[in-house]
This record gives sequence, structure tokens and C-alpha cells, in this order.
Amino acid sequence: MILRALFLLFTLGSISSLWAQKPVISHDWEANRGLFELSDEESNYPDYVVESHRRYLYRWEGDNLVTYLTDHKITRVKTTAAIERHNRIYISMRNVQDIIELKARSINKHGKVTIFDKNNLKEVKDNKSDNTYRIFAIEGIESESEVEYFYTLKLNPRMQESYYFQRDTPMRLFTFELVSPKSLVFDLRLYNDSGIIASDTFDMQNRYSFTKRNIPGTRNEEYTFVDAYSKRIEIKLTYNFSSTNARLNTWADAARVFYRTLAKADKETERTLDAFIKRLKDNPKADPVVRIKNIEDKVKSLVRVNRSSSDPALNDVMAILKSLQASEEGITKVMFRVYERLGIPIYIVLTCDREYGKFDGTFDTWAFLDEYLFYFPHTGGLLDPDEFELRYPLIPRTLSGHQGLFIEPVSVDNLKTGIAWIRDIPALPYTADTNDLEIEVQLDGELEHAQVIQNQTFVGYDAASLIPYYSIMSKEDQSKFVDELFRASIPDLLIDKWSVSMSEKAHMPVIRFSVNYRTKSFLEVAGTRLLFKFGELIGPQSELYSEQSRQFPVENTNNRGYTRVIKFTIPKGYTVNNLNALNSNVEYRDGDSVPFSFTSSYTVNGDVITVKIEEYYKQLYAPIERFEDFRKVINAAADFNKVTLVLIKK
Repeated sequence: MILRALFLLFTLGSISSLWAQKPVISHDWEANRGLFELSDEESNYPDYVVESHRRYLYRWEGDNLVTYLTDHKITRVKTTAAIERHNRIYISMRNVQDIIELKARSINKHGKVTIFDKNNLKEVKDNKSDNTYRIFAIEGIESESEVEYFYTLKLNPRMQESYYFQRDTPMRLFTFELVSPKSLVFDLRLYNDSGIIASDTFDMQNRYSFTKRNIPGTRNEEYTFVDAYSKRIEIKLTYNFSSTNARLNTWADAARVFYRTLAKADKETERTLDAFIKRLKDNPKADPVVRIKNIEDKVKSLVRVNRSSSDPALNDVMAILKSLQASEEGITKVMFRVYERLGIPIYIVLTCDREYGKFDGTFDTWAFLDEYLFYFPHTGGLLDPDEFELRYPLIPRTLSGHQGLFIEPVSVDNLKTGIAWIRDIPALPYTADTNDLEIEVQLDGELEHAQVIQNQTFVGYDAASLIPYYSIMSKEDQSKFVDELFRASIPDLLIDKWSVSMSEKAHMPVIRFSVNYRTKSFLEVAGTRLLFKFGELIGPQSELYSEQSRQFPVENTNNRGYTRVIKFTIPKGYTVNNLNALNSNVEYRDGDSVPFSFTSSYTVNGDVITVKIEEYYKQLYAPIERFEDFRKVINAAADFNKVTLVLIKK
């Protein structure tokens, strides 16, 4: 959920007022220029940003502070795919009052210039985000053309902003500038870059500037979050000396504002809330975790979250308790007030998704305050109030493993408020996401089919995503679901019988699939030998085979583990001549600990081979210099998947 609406007022300019009458800032492109000269290396890219400039100008207009934002970009395109990526420009109109200026053109390799006609500017609306965009297409783009555009927007004031200046297209030159009245002081932070943002004062204005050359493009890499490691600038207005000497929007301010937002209630609302609480059947004498889970289950079952509507009633507790429909913030309010009303100690937690950037407790920008969680100090667990699938102690994977703002409710002179703490949100252990296999395999008398008894047990995150939907399926749909689940890796699957059970283990959801099936997929005949594709019993595995150098460090989505126990009966009259292929021991060691590991070993008892496989990932992060060691563990599982036993007649 986006929480910045608590301190920013968003508006959209109407169609009739899009074009301001008078430019406020001076910006233009170079008239009558030719193409930029590119080096051989720059010319090899399918698309290449020659220059990108971003400028913020803050100014007072009467009693109102406004922001003028200018974006200017020049990109050389070479391939058809590159042309398609850059021939259409979108301008978000969220928070925009006016479009002050907009120019766009293409210059082909022969110097022909095609100017964009402003009359062709169109409006589109994204129904999911309820945001409006202006969109325009640039004509005349050919291979080796340059696409150039700039626009200046008049915005409601940007108090904080995250701007990523590194993307998948490499860039020769990037410049950044922010200019404000002397009374307005900003704090700017660079992330994933060692540069320095310069600041000075001139003509009664503050100026912040940054220049970066030769920025490489990013690549999608597995086991990392590219956005989180891309170069970006965080902007925050920290002082407005025209009204106060105090630092603006601190963590302490956030604690008071967000606590008040969730806890505010009048007497009528409290009476309605008390009536609602009676439906939850809370037992004050029960174990604290049992109480927490019971309340969460009941509220999430009773109140439906509507993510597509902007109806303000979905944020109002009284209206929610009548309609049993809520926004993401609305159900958060209801659940918080229920726990507080029942005297269950609870903290509000605010953080961001580490897929896009880590929460930085040393920089008090509210741009990090995107997502709500609840923390229960007496049990040490967290829950996400608006995620239906996830229940205590499971929270969205990428909201853990970094920091958050913890807001502790306190009473000061009979006034309840919140105080701020920056704390870690630890990732759950690998036991909170396991996928275990127990398999027994025999070959039929004709040595044509493998007859398999397989139990597959999901615990934690995967179980949480499966159980709510499996539980409401018809018997026919459940049968189809089980068939599709196993057929994904066994195309000729013939199921003889199946069953599914659901339970809970250490407060984690558990779902277990028990299937008896037949298949020819694992068997091949090679003359007098039988080839049994033993490794395929564990299903397809991730692979990390790449010749490109690694750009970013390793970051796992969450900790996880896998245990597989496989029993294979050797058919009569045969022996296996490559049992050692079942042995593997690949470990990533960090001092005395082993955070990542894949091991497999076998024993033989009579004609039964028993193989035990342990694979786990017990920490989220690994530095880029240890990537090869991490890759070996990932590839060990993929290599085992390729193991084929050779059975030879005695």
C-alpha cells in the first residue's frame, strides 16, 4: 500500500489547464544539431542514452510551494526492438498541475528531423493504480536515429522522492540539479554509487547538483533484486526555515502521525468495534499466539479487502464494520484497534519492499514508509494485516531481511501516542519455507514403467499460497489440480490414487500431497542396459550457468530448505554400476557456519538404494565476491537432477 498520502496532497491537472501560459524556467534543446558521435563500444549497444538531465526547481507562488520538474533525454537506437522501446513516451500525471513545456523529435542518420506535434498528445488511465498518463509517439525513428524529448511539469511540492538514474540502457552522461529558495534545505542521498552531491548557495537559492558519466546498463540476474542495487538518489525536504527551525518529517513525527491514523476513534466507533469483537470469540486465557492467530483468521475471513476502489468509506472503521469491505489501510485500522481493544501488546511497523531498495534507518525519509506490519513484543512475531494468504508469523518475503520503523504505543499524561524505534525485521528461518519429498520407486515386471509412491510436503510460504485456494475447490477441481501439479514435471503421469491433508506445525501451515502413479518418463533401454533417470525424481531445478560476469551481490527472496528421501528397488537380475553419482557434497562456508549447502548420499540394504538429500539456504545475502561459491550450491542441485543410474544385467 502507498502511505505517502498521509503527508502529500495529490492532484491531477484537468485537460483544459494542461498547458501553462508562461514558461517559468528556461530550458530548451540545441537547435539544428546533428547526431552525436559515438565510440565503437557505444555504437555496439542496441540502444544507448547519450545524455539524461533531471532538474527540480522549488519556488513559492504566493503562499503555495510548487515544484517544477524537467526531464530531458537523448537516446540512440539501433534495432527494431530498441525503436519499439523508445518511440512512445509516458508522462505520469499524478501530482501534476500543468504541463509547462513538451518537445520531442527524432533525428535519423541522414540528419532528417521529425518534430512531435503536441496535438497528438493522448491521455490514458491505469485502472489498477488509478493514475492518469499523457502518452505520445515519436515519428520518423529508424535504425541509428536519435530520440530526443524534454518536458517541464508543474507539480504539487515533492517533499520526498526516489529517483533511479541507472536502468537497463547504458548512459554516457547524467546530470541532476535541485534548486530551492534559501529557506528550504534538502537532504539528498546517493545509493549504490560512490559519487558526491555538491551543494552551494547563490542568488538567495540553494543548489544541489550531481554529474555521473559512463553508467553501465543493468542486466536481469537471478538471485538478486536489480532495482535495489541500481543507482538512485533519495530526496528529502528537511528544513523550512521560513516557518520553523525544527527538522521536518522525522521518525518521531512519523510515529505520532501513523499511530494517530490507525488508533483514532470516537465513542460510537468504539461501541461498534466492541460489538464486532464479540464475533471473534477471543479467549483472554488462551496462549498469546493462539489469540493473535484467532483474531487474524476471523478478521481476514469476515472483512474483504477491495484493492481496486478508491471509495473513502473503505478507510472508515464504522463503514467497514457495517459493509465488511475495506481498503488495505482500512483493514489495517480495524485489526490494530481490535488488538489494542483486547489488550494484546502490539507495535505498528512501517517498512518498504527490499526488492526496490533497503530501508535505511539513518535517513528519515518517509519514502521508505510504504507497507504496514504488526509486531507483537510478547511473542516476537509479525503479521501482515492486509495479506489474506499469509497468517502469523508469515509476512511477505521481501518485507523482511532489512530494517523498519517500529512504533510503540505509549501513554503520556493520559494521551496515547507512538514513539519510534528503528529495528531489524529478521527473515524467517529456512524451516518457514520447506518442500520435502518421500519417494519409493519400483519397476514393474516388464521393466516398462516406474511405479512411484510419493509424498510431497510443503511447510510455510508455499503451503500458505496453496491452502486457501485448494480448500475451496470442488473435488473435481482438486483432482485436476493434483494432476497438474505432478504432470508439470512428469508428462505421461498416470495417477492410481491420491490424497491431500492439511495441518499446522509450529504455527506454520502444512499441506501434504500423497500420490501413487506410474510413468515411463524415467526409463530408457540401451541394449542390455537400463537407464533410470534418478535425478529427475526431485523435479526441475534452478540453474546458474552464465558466461557473463556478475553485476550484483546475491540476495535471496527468503530462506528455504529441501529434504528428499528416495528409496529405489533394484530390479531382480540387475546391478547398478555408478552408485557414486548419487554422492554430492557442495558447501558454501562462512567461517564456522555453512549458510548454503547441497549434500546427497546413499546406502544400500539388500536390493533397496536409499538416497538422502539435504539442501538449504539459511541466509539471504552473499557478497558478489562469493558468487561463484553460491553458484556451485545452486548448480549442485541442477547437476543432481541430471543423474542417470546405469543398470546392468548380472
